[in-house]
Amino acid sequence: MQEHLFPVISQTGIRYDSGYLVRQRDRVRVMPEDSPTPGERWPYATFQTEDGQTMSSYALIYYAFHHLFLFVPAAEVSAALDLKETLEQTLRLQIHIVTPRRQAGTLNCDLTTFAQFNSGGSTVYLVRPDAYLSLSADVRNLKTIPSLLQRYFSAPTTHQQLFSVEH
Repeated sequence: MQEHLFPVISQTGIRYDSGYLVRQRDRVRVMPEDSPTPGERWPYATFQTEDGQTMSSYALIYYAFHHLFLFVPAAEVSAALDLKETLEQTLRLQIHIVTPRRQAGTLNCDLTTFAQFNSGGSTVYLVRPDAYLSLSADVRNLKTIPSLLQRYFSAPTTHQQLFSVEH
């Protein structure tokens, strides 16, 4: 009984599978099988900061912003840091760069957690201020992320598009 009621009472069992604020995962690229999908609540995971402090995925979320979790291999960190600086200046967005190794300006996690969110290249997860995942994508080139976000944040043209249910 407790296992059934907890998700209902805590509202962690809610899913938003469709609508304007949820974009389905990019079907062209391969996402990890157990990665979170748009419409689900952002999962609990732990990360280490540069100074070795452990933080949960929920402790990182400030509920006034969208958060972009960018899981990148070590070789992409420099480009990801440049992208972070540019995007945070132009969008009301906080970016968290996650790697499997401790590097300046990033969060790191163990290889099992990294594999849950990343299938080899770079993956992005856009988390809404209410801690629900609105977009996930496997990106081969970090330079495509601004256009991906531009499409997401562009306003719908009609009231009907804003509240439509996609099937």
